[in-house]
Amino acid sequence: MFNMKTKLPLHIDYFKVHDDGTLERYGETVFTWYTKEGLVGGRVRYKLVAEEVDLEELFKTQETQ
Repeated sequence: MFNMKTKLPLHIDYFKVHDDGTLERYGETVFTWYTKEGLVGGRVRYKLVAEEVDLEELFKTQETQ
């Protein structure tokens, strides 16, 4: 979970990120999702769940034997 003391990014890809973590695109915060059959499954609101990642750990490589 993200820490409310940590500032969230303003944008991720094409999404605007609100202070509460809600994602917005083209002025919409609710998005349609589809089933495997291609039918409308419902509408959802996405919220960002974030944690800080150490860049050294992110790019660390493992040696294989």
